[in-house]
Amino acid sequence: MKIFIPTKGRAIRERKKRTWDHLHDEGLECTLVIEPQDVKRYEGEGDLLVMPENDRGIAYARQFILDQMVEPSWVLDDDLSSCGESKVGGIKPASFLRVLNMFESDQFSEDVFITGPSYVQSVRKHDQRHWKFNRCCSVFYKIFPDAVKVPYDVDQKLMQDLKFVMQNVLAGKVSVMSRHALFRTATMNSEGGGNEEFYGADGLAESMGRRFMDDVPFCHWVHRDNGTVRMAVDWRSVDAEHSYVRGPAVG
Repeated sequence: MKIFIPTKGRAIRERKKRTWDHLHDEGLECTLVIEPQDVKRYEGEGDLLVMPENDRGIAYARQFILDQMVEPSWVLDDDLSSCGESKVGGIKPASFLRVLNMFESDQFSEDVFITGPSYVQSVRKHDQRHWKFNRCCSVFYKIFPDAVKVPYDVDQKLMQDLKFVMQNVLAGKVSVMSRHALFRTATMNSEGGGNEEFYGADGLAESMGRRFMDDVPFCHWVHRDNGTVRMAVDWRSVDAEHSYVRGPAVG
């Protein structure tokens, strides 16, 4: 089981554990993917894989990781806090190993390019249906590199995971998300990290939204009551035109 963790700005552990701290507690190995400027900061944290360039953003890091893969591999953000499992009686705590193992059998078809658990916050009640299809797996996911048809847009500084998933789905591939395997993570920017400049720059959300919509259909602007706008995906249209019809994606 190969696990990559792109990380920036979390070399020094403060109040809370980082993702690899949880994995190490469970005896799991992982590779931290870092920038050249951070090598000394991350020395002693575990296995390190150094990218060629500094300050290129998360999409660049994700594509770099994808380029290194020789087998289906996991990619986890660096600020995951815990895992869980949805059951009839509610959400129960689960180890990282338990959640990872839920995806380790040969149950996925050759058209599946990405799979992973759901945010705990997205599960309101237990659903007997285990899998949902053609939704955005991000933050905690497994990639099947041989099934990927469209690479990451390394200049998409926001919504990079959504764009990657949508472009591959529109190219005929399948994403599979578990409703039963769950994870928790910090709210964006609440726990530090090194990419605040990408998230907080003036006008970035709008410019990245336009870049996204230029390349991906089924998207539109939503105007909020507070005067801001956000980009939204019309998933029903995606499902109508790109539903999986060639057989079961999972066994």
